[in-house]
Amino acid sequence: MSSISGLIAPGLCAACGRGLFLSGSALCPDCSAALELFGDPRCRKCGRSVPKGAAPVCGNCASVRKGVSFLLPCGPYRGVLREAVLALKLRGFTALSEDLSSLMAAVVERDGRCLSGWVLVPVPLSPLSWRNRGYNHAALLARGTARKTGLPVLSGALRKTRETARQSELSRLYRLRNVRRAFEADEAVRGENVLLVDDVVTTGATAEACAAALKEKGARRVAVLCAALTLPEDSLRRNR
Repeated sequence: MSSISGLIAPGLCAACGRGLFLSGSALCPDCSAALELFGDPRCRKCGRSVPKGAAPVCGNCASVRKGVSFLLPCGPYRGVLREAVLALKLRGFTALSEDLSSLMAAVVERDGRCLSGWVLVPVPLSPLSWRNRGYNHAALLARGTARKTGLPVLSGALRKTRETARQSELSRLYRLRNVRRAFEADEAVRGENVLLVDDVVTTGATAEACAAALKEKGARRVAVLCAALTLPEDSLRRNR
């Protein structure tokens, strides 16, 4: 049975489970109001908030690797935003892709660097993971963002060629090894500026592996659009 058939009942908030009362969102008003998002100004590389008057690139851009030009995250991976990402990714709450892609489209529009001349490419699942889950959450986010920004989507331009261990269970070193050469890009990306779409960036290992595959097939630049960014302090707190 597909995981989609086990959706939480429509009309319940995806984050807290309270009734939505005909709300047009998958989140209740309280949870929507509690979403923690990065404000301006932002670091031009990692996308997190920086103090007013600070340098355009912050001193903590460890999540941006050599293959990725910059990140465009909506907010930190904690609180309601983390619950929303997990509900979309693991609990089949696909309606959340509309809420999250609205946030992602707003980030693209506010940043301005990718409004034209870029294509959206979702991070792919392996065939086995797709069959088990029944949908690719990154593809849903990419399509939602495309509808709101007008950017084109190259849905089949990147493929995952082998099964990998769950990144969330691995250290940074093993995350890099886990996904190395696990992706293969199509000729369709040649000459394109690619905005890679995913739900969350933690160490950047998956984004880096995808960027390497895309550039191997001739992509000009690769940036990453994500719903959430794991901050170092939050990662340490969860791993204690």
